[in-house]
Amino acid sequence: MLALVSMSILTSVFNVSPVKSEGNLLLEIEVDKTVIHIGESINIGLTLKNVGADNVTITYSPPLFDVFYHSREGCFRWSDGKYFILLVLSITLEPGQNCSETLQWNLYHYIHGKYFPPKPGTYYLQGTCRPVAIASSAPMAITLVNQLLGDLNGDGKVNIQDVTIVALAYGTKSGGPNWNALADLDNNGRINIIDMVMVAREFGKVV
Repeated sequence: MLALVSMSILTSVFNVSPVKSEGNLLLEIEVDKTVIHIGESINIGLTLKNVGADNVTITYSPPLFDVFYHSREGCFRWSDGKYFILLVLSITLEPGQNCSETLQWNLYHYIHGKYFPPKPGTYYLQGTCRPVAIASSAPMAITLVNQLLGDLNGDGKVNIQDVTIVALAYGTKSGGPNWNALADLDNNGRINIIDMVMVAREFGKVV
């Protein structure tokens, strides 16, 4: 499989993580959504900024940026299993300039020549700029849910256990006590009657 790295300016992205400084450079990571179904892709934006007073020249072979996550199964990267044209490229960032790229990833991990889907749960993404060995400082939390809407615990069916997950988080907002992103079915940052109804409509369904 041949993957070409394309440079693009990010549009309509949100959920920006804090950034880490290495010398004159800052790296930030953005995603367009934080809750996805298994198999669905997210757009991951990476921006490298020159915040110093001097030009910075980076020489690299694609990819310039990479993304990884840690799980119980290991550490997996966006670039795992991908092949890139062997070129030596360089970019120069003047003071105040930045370089941005958008990567798409469904968080499938690559082991022994095959791709495997991740399990439902929360994963923490970090971006890296490979040639200068810097990473975004705070991981970006991504919650994966089962393809069956309402199957919040990933057991392939919608039953009282899924209703209980919503009930325990009912009335909470993102970041608050008892918050559970799995129960936020409409992804609006709060658990309310809409989420409960969405689970109730799917009650009894199996994969």
